[in-house]
Amino acid sequence: MRILLVEDDVQLARQIAAALTEAGHDPIIVHDGERALDKAKETPFDLIVLDIILPGMDGLRYPEEPVMSLRAGDLTLDLATHGVHRGAQRIELSPRELMLLKVLMREPGRVFTRTELCERVWEHAHEYDTKLVEVFIGRLRKKIGDPPLIHTVRHVGYTIHC
Repeated sequence: MRILLVEDDVQLARQIAAALTEAGHDPIIVHDGERALDKAKETPFDLIVLDIILPGMDGLRYPEEPVMSLRAGDLTLDLATHGVHRGAQRIELSPRELMLLKVLMREPGRVFTRTELCERVWEHAHEYDTKLVEVFIGRLRKKIGDPPLIHTVRHVGYTIHC
């Protein structure tokens, strides 16, 4: 596996690289953000281990403002306030319903399996089973209303799109 390790703390970079090497990988180490960006542009990597606080350029490196709201049709989710609206109507959601909706809305059109949704919404395996996802999807559909935005892909899972 081709791994780029970006870490400005030389000692920590050596420790991480040693662990990766011991696991059978040959990581390339870079100590600043600008050099990491150049390396990533010239060579395709399977994995980039990236420190966020770096000299020259931080590890986030996005030129535009981060997305502050998600949208699917006339449904919006404000990531700062966690407010959900369908058109002008505010929709009250429980924390789990909100997390489930956020997972679906971050990648509209992508089909998520029930297991994937469980793993992303519930922190601990003993807190869920895949039937619970069906219950929460049902609640979300009822609260969001018509026309439906959350769709079942038979024998696979769920997706959101307009």
